[in-house]
Amino acid sequence: MNKWQISINLLMILILTTVIIGCNSNTVYRQFTKIPGVIWKKTDKVLYKVTIDEPVNNAAVYLAMRVDDAIQEQYVDVLVSRTTPKGQQQSAKHRMQIKNAKGMHLGDGAANLWDVEQMIEGDIGFNQVGTYTYEVKNLMPKDVVLLVDIGLIIKKKNDENNDKVEH
Repeated sequence: MNKWQISINLLMILILTTVIIGCNSNTVYRQFTKIPGVIWKKTDKVLYKVTIDEPVNNAAVYLAMRVDDAIQEQYVDVLVSRTTPKGQQQSAKHRMQIKNAKGMHLGDGAANLWDVEQMIEGDIGFNQVGTYTYEVKNLMPKDVVLLVDIGLIIKKKNDENNDKVEH
């Protein structure tokens, strides 16, 4: 085989490995939204429509953020509202910690990007079949600059090792 064929084979193995590792049967929902211009304006909201085809009794909901290394904020305050298929609404404020008290980034970093995840609802049931709506609203006093993505992840909790969300 020449170098080109070896490179193609290695690339295919890498892609296949990533797909196999990345697939997690416990993941009910996983969606990320790119923030236009990497500036999350104070007035902006991010919506997620989560379709539940069969009831899920024990799940955890995570909020995820991908930030640029140069972000100035140590945290991002948000309001997360959930509306059930029957129209019941519940809201809660959350503080997504981006950096620790010493200004060091939390989460997983690669190049100039950092991924931070935080459980916002644990031991929740999705007992109604239909579409749940999650709305994430910026509660910071000003626009958040260098916020790349915001994500919502829902995972079944059927063992003690589901606290870490796989990307």
